Amino acid sequence: MKHKSNLETHEIKSESGISVELLNLGARISSIKLPTLNGHRDIVLSYPNLSAYQIDPYYLGAICGRYAGRIRNGRFALNGRSFSLDRDASAGPHALHGGPIGLSKKIWKRIKEDSINKANLKVFSPDGDQGFPGNLSAKVKYELVDPDRLLIDFSATTDSPSIINLVSHVYFNLDGKVTNISNHSVQINAQEYTVQDETLLPTGEIRLVEGTPFDLRESSMLGRKLEELRNLTGDHGFDQNYVLKKGEDGLTLAATLTSASADLTLMVYTDQPGLQLYTGQHLAEPFHPFAGVCLETQAFPDAPNQPSFPSAILLPGETYSKRTLLKFKWN
Repeated sequence: MKHKSNLETHEIKSESGISVELLNLGARISSIKLPTLNGHRDIVLSYPNLSAYQIDPYYLGAICGRYAGRIRNGRFALNGRSFSLDRDASAGPHALHGGPIGLSKKIWKRIKEDSINKANLKVFSPDGDQGFPGNLSAKVKYELVDPDRLLIDFSATTDSPSIINLVSHVYFNLDGKVTNISNHSVQINAQEYTVQDETLLPTGEIRLVEGTPFDLRESSMLGRKLEELRNLTGDHGFDQNYVLKKGEDGLTLAATLTSASADLTLMVYTDQPGLQLYTGQHLAEPFHPFAGVCLETQAFPDAPNQPSFPSAILLPGETYSKRTLLKFKWN
C-alpha cells in the first residue's frame, strides 16, 4: 500500500494467522500480529502514524547498517587504509548504526514476490556512503513459515573490501498494549559478555556473566535484573552485547522472551556471534521508557577495531549471509 512521501507498507501472512507489516523505509517491521485466544495481539512497538517514522530517533523495527552498533570515534582501518565515518552528534563520540543516514533511513525497494508469506527488499549504498568503502548491495528477506516462525535473512555483496553488520532493531512487547516490559522474563544463551566503557563501547575484554547482573542463563524477570543492575552499576537499563554460546553449524537458540502472563513466548535463533539486549530505557513520547525490549542478533560492536572479535569484514567475491529466526509459542 502506497502512502505520501514514498512510504509504502506491505503485509505478509501465514496460514496459521500470523501477519507481519513491513515498511519500505529502513525495511522495517512495523507490526507482528499473532492469533491469540483474545484476538490478534501486536507484539512490537510501532508509531500511530507512518509520518512519524521519518523522524524516528529509536530505529523502531528498522534494519540498521551498514554497521549496526558502535565504531570507536567513527574510525577504522582496513587493508592499510583508514576510514572516517559520518557520525550523529546525538549518538555520542562514536559512529552508531551506520551513520546519520544509514540503511535504516533509506527507502528499500521491494522485489516482486508471488507468495503471500514472504517479502524481499533491497537497497544500494554507493562507495563512500556515510564514509563506508565499496558499492554495497544489500537484501533482506522476511518469510513466515507455518505454523509459528518468522525467518529474517540478510545478504549483501561489495565491490571493495568493507565492513558490515546488518541488524533488525525490533522492540518487542509480548503483552501488547502494556507499557512496561519489566514483568517479561528473559533468558540469554551466553556465558560471557563484552565489557564496555561509559560510552557503551567495548573495551576488548570479554568477561563471564557469572556473579553479575548480566547473568541471564536462567530465565529471569527483567524488573529484578534491572534493579540488580541499577544497584550495582547505577545504570538504568541494559544496552549490552552478549557472546552467544554457539552450538554446531547452523542456528543457535540465542534468547527466549516470555510475556508477563506467560501466555506468549518468543524464541530467537541465529547464526550470529552476538546478541544485544536493549531494554528501551531511552524511549520517550509517544512511548514510555521500558515499553519494549530489543534482542538484536549481530556481529560485535566495534569489531573492526578489535582483532580478537569475530570478523565483520566483507570482501569482493564473497556474499554476506546471516539468518535470524523468530519462533512464537502461544497458549
